[in-house]
Amino acid sequence: MQRLRMRKLLRPLLLACVIAGLLLWFVPLDSGVRLSSLKQSVEETPVPEHPGKPSEEENEKKKEPNVPDMNVGANARLKGGAPPQLADSYTPKDGTIELISPIGGQSRIGGVGAKLLPKPKQIPRKEKYPVKDPYKLPSKSTNHWLPKIQAAEHRECKDRMDRLKEVKTVMDQTWQRYKQFGFGHDEIHPITGEARDPFLGWAATLVDALDTLWIMDMKDEFKLAADRVAEIDFTRSGRDVIPVFETTIRYLGGLLSAYDLSGDKRLYYKAIELGDNLIGAFDTPNRMPLLYYRWEDKSTNTRRRPAQGAIVAELGSMTIEFTRLAQLTGNNTYFDAVHRITKEFEKAADQQVIPGLFPALVDISGCDLTQPGEETDPMVQLPVAFASPQRCKKKGITPMTAHAGVEQTVSFGGRIDSLYEYYIKEYILLGGADDTYKNMYIQSADQGAKMLLYKPNTTSSEEILFSGDLHINPANLQDIVFSPTMAHLSCFLGGMYAMGGKVLERPKDVEIGKRLAQGCVWAYGATGTGVMPEDLSVSPCGDSGEGIDETCEFEAPKLTLHKYLLAGDGTVVDTSEEEEGKVVEEKIGGQKPTMEKSPYSLHELGIAPRSRREKYPHIRLEQVADFTPLIKLDEDELKKIPKKFAGQTHRWRQSGVYDLPRDFVKASPHYLMRPEAIESVYYLYRITGDPVWQERGWEMFRSVVNLCWAGHGAYAAIRDVTDWRMDSNRFYDEQESFWVGETLKYYYLLFADSDVISLDEWVFNTEAHPVKRQ
Repeated sequence: MQRLRMRKLLRPLLLACVIAGLLLWFVPLDSGVRLSSLKQSVEETPVPEHPGKPSEEENEKKKEPNVPDMNVGANARLKGGAPPQLADSYTPKDGTIELISPIGGQSRIGGVGAKLLPKPKQIPRKEKYPVKDPYKLPSKSTNHWLPKIQAAEHRECKDRMDRLKEVKTVMDQTWQRYKQFGFGHDEIHPITGEARDPFLGWAATLVDALDTLWIMDMKDEFKLAADRVAEIDFTRSGRDVIPVFETTIRYLGGLLSAYDLSGDKRLYYKAIELGDNLIGAFDTPNRMPLLYYRWEDKSTNTRRRPAQGAIVAELGSMTIEFTRLAQLTGNNTYFDAVHRITKEFEKAADQQVIPGLFPALVDISGCDLTQPGEETDPMVQLPVAFASPQRCKKKGITPMTAHAGVEQTVSFGGRIDSLYEYYIKEYILLGGADDTYKNMYIQSADQGAKMLLYKPNTTSSEEILFSGDLHINPANLQDIVFSPTMAHLSCFLGGMYAMGGKVLERPKDVEIGKRLAQGCVWAYGATGTGVMPEDLSVSPCGDSGEGIDETCEFEAPKLTLHKYLLAGDGTVVDTSEEEEGKVVEEKIGGQKPTMEKSPYSLHELGIAPRSRREKYPHIRLEQVADFTPLIKLDEDELKKIPKKFAGQTHRWRQSGVYDLPRDFVKASPHYLMRPEAIESVYYLYRITGDPVWQERGWEMFRSVVNLCWAGHGAYAAIRDVTDWRMDSNRFYDEQESFWVGETLKYYYLLFADSDVISLDEWVFNTEAHPVKRQ
């Protein structure tokens, strides 16, 4: 009897030890081929049964590749240790107590189990917190009129049709490889040809590719894919957690887009099936969603509150998908779910340190646990083991406070980006019938221009802009550090500003969009491979008082040889006493500047005016370490050096970077086949009609395809875009579904007829799935 009692006592302690690490930390990320031969490669080169198949010895070592974390929901590290959590199966003894969800989650996991978990008894589920007065889709009237977005006339580059075929060829290669090795799975490892299911096992690549196949007139392949998608049960999975944001943008967005394009009713019903499953995530006391949704009946029976730490991009980037589902079905439940989130953002916007700009992490639990609640307030249980229930004092969206010392990061980059993108897109989708979205876009666009955009100090004479980050000290909200970075994820901004400028008749925003898009084009061309890294840092141009210095001239860093340096293979190189300390000045490469000059000064565009310093006098520039290690190029390297780097005799090596461009201060050099830069180039072409954007996009396409081509129809992510040697070890064996869902689609649409998916008739979600405007 005593032993039984001891076991009962020890059981929760052992359980706590097992789950102590479950509080997920947000972690920061967080042989070329000639284009002319691509079509021939598809037609003549058969895909081997197991190309690049590893040896049995390599298989035994087993191989989750060392690829940077691509999870949108996991790229900011929390400081301090994580307390032990309650078990996932925990249910409060008192059924009225509401359990606050754990912080964060994982969008991508190692793999989903093949065995499906039990099907829910009812979809949609009976709500525990039904809405008494739901929001309804606004009625569009003749008073709501939106200006045209696309240019009245589009001039075309001379080789447009040939380029269109080349892009389609790459898509065909990619699709055939996926079809052979991973059809019906979320993704494949493109080089080894192995299937994987990091999301939910609902064939993410298949669903993401549906509209791309239709747009590229690959109708037979579309039918094959649609037939398979019609067999998927979107109410159950082998994984017990649904990452709601990624599922919404990839799966729900893909289904709705494919239906809008094709009219295939099977996809319409599948979208409803998935929507009715996801809508259960919004059944919380304050109607903020459970972003990592435990969908099984045993979990949904518990009363749950959303997390104290949520990523704002995940929270605010579902309006387009659920609104379109509401428009198609006439069911306002879907619209109410996402519009309530917008209204909470609207309430909280002016309360932020930078009004209108939100930090990356916010508390959406609806509970202020730092204040004593009243007896009428509900009781809530934190997800921390051994914590006692507390009274929930009601509050709205606030910066994350669950962990003391969590820095507030404000930016247009990862974890925040698509929140602002969806403001203007939702306004367009609703036909201008709700000014909430217009007003929130204008506030964020104006504040972003003033606080986040800057002119980089580079060798380029072009009029370019980048978007940096603000880091706010939680102990002193006036202590703000500006970090002059530019992330590939932020490259969507060019298209957002340009489209917002056209719809709202703000020509200065269109000009800002041009400069941002050209900034990303420049960043592509600055590297030896012609591809932009995941992110980079530069020196910003100084502030003249009224605005950023317009004539900012680049000063090259003084790069000196060191006596002892690490070579690329990690061995020590002795540069000899004679060369040690020698200053090396090399003029490297360069791109042709654009001939077009803007009629607006930076000050007129609202970039860094004096008012920023007056309101935030303690803002300061991030201090970046001064790296100057140079390594002399050997004979083999000199033979491979790109033509634009002719005359270069040394490479500037930093940790993980082979040859840092002289304009950069540092960089995260990998490329994950992202679409954001070509997305903005596509928007700028459609909005201006100027074929110069087609030329810029073509150069980007050639560089990406040559770099990512791994042979046999495989295209893979890249470790280091500054390494221009094109060695075979440059690849990660990774290919996210957005390669077919976004990247190749935008390249194709750049060269398609301007009435193919016209921006005056369609709205793209953040996964590049176009849905029909009403």
